[in-house]
Amino acid sequence: MYFGSLDAPGASVHDLDRRERIRRVLSIDTDAAEIVVVDEPMRLCNGEIATRTLKFQAVWPIFVDVRPDRINRPVLFHCHGRRD
Repeated sequence: MYFGSLDAPGASVHDLDRRERIRRVLSIDTDAAEIVVVDEPMRLCNGEIATRTLKFQAVWPIFVDVRPDRINRPVLFHCHGRRD
C-alpha cells in the first residue's frame, strides 16, 4: 500500500534495527518496503527536491484509531531489515 503525506499526516517512521527515527519522509510503499526521504541538507536537482529511497525487508503501518466514523490512517510505521 502506498502512503503519501496526505494519507498519513504526522505519522512517525522508525528503523527498528538501527533504533532511530527516519525524518523528512515524502512517501512510503509498504508493498515494496521502500521509504522516500528528502536529502539532507535539502537541495534541488533538475528543479525538483533531491530525494533518496531507503529499502527494507518489511515496512509495517501501525493503525490505532479504528472507529467507523473516522478515516483509518496509520500513526506509525515500523521498518525492519534495511537493505541499502
